[in-house]
Amino acid sequence: MAGYQTREFKKTLTLTYDQAKKIKQAQKDMYDSGIVNPNTNRLTTLLSAAGSILGLVFVSSTPASVAAGVVSLSAGLVGNERAILDKMVKNGNWYLDDVIALFERNPHYKMVEIEFPFIEYKRHGKLLAQFITGQGRLIRINTGSGWLIM
Repeated sequence: MAGYQTREFKKTLTLTYDQAKKIKQAQKDMYDSGIVNPNTNRLTTLLSAAGSILGLVFVSSTPASVAAGVVSLSAGLVGNERAILDKMVKNGNWYLDDVIALFERNPHYKMVEIEFPFIEYKRHGKLLAQFITGQGRLIRINTGSGWLIM
């Protein structure tokens, strides 16, 4: 990968409905304005709406640092690397749509705990970007009166 190191891993996140929507939007913005049409300033502005979600999910906690990393990654993707990342990010977003729909079909759900697959990109040991890459594993659901193990 054009001087990048990649690592695929799983990470467990506990999310509310609002957080799931923000994560999906942030990942979509990272894809649209970071990979497809790279624009650091636009992406920074878009990610400002994500707030603290960035640190929870994408490691870096500021919109500017996330934007700079994603745009830097995009500039170095070669050959079929962009197509592979494209598929992985879209798979992650499709699953996030399912998580959002789960909350919408079950308004009494307060939180869900899900183990998500991720990919991260580093260059010279510095983290550039992380993305949710596919279907997660639902571990448990909080209904407000306790956790239900799935």
